[in-house]
Amino acid sequence: MIFQFIKDHAQEFHVVTMCKVFNVSTSGYYAWLKSEGKAPSESELKRDELKKHIRYFFHRSHGTYGAKRIQKDLLSIGIKVSDRTVGRYLKTLGLRATPESTYIVTTDSVHSNGVFDNHLDQIFEVSEPNKVWVSDITYIWTSQGWLYLAVVLDLFARKVVGWDVMDHMRTKHPIG
Repeated sequence: MIFQFIKDHAQEFHVVTMCKVFNVSTSGYYAWLKSEGKAPSESELKRDELKKHIRYFFHRSHGTYGAKRIQKDLLSIGIKVSDRTVGRYLKTLGLRATPESTYIVTTDSVHSNGVFDNHLDQIFEVSEPNKVWVSDITYIWTSQGWLYLAVVLDLFARKVVGWDVMDHMRTKHPIG
């Protein structure tokens, strides 16, 4: 895009001056000018194909894979390339791996609160509906942050009696 601008304004300004202003090499501009309109070389096509695969594996991992893991994925589809080359392409593509967040413990089993008696004692066979309800919560990562899902099941029918989703995990969690 910069080289095209320089070409378009070469009659108005000196090429060397424009290259200095845009912080690009003059030789790079002239090499681009010489290759303009030519079909891409076989090596350029291979590089573009490799970049496409690197992008694919990077995004498939949700941005968590770095050069070594992407290099292994490339090897699994028959593309031999060093992890250093993959790292260089990741850098030129502006892709940087971010590690998956570590597991966060949300259950505090050591507390002074009372513990409810276990009335079921692992016997989950129920003879009639609405006699035994069980509930649990789980958390779900979304693009907008964590959501907490609370569900109540009727053990006889094994069906959901009620559920609710909230953006917090407070004790007052209405089930509707």
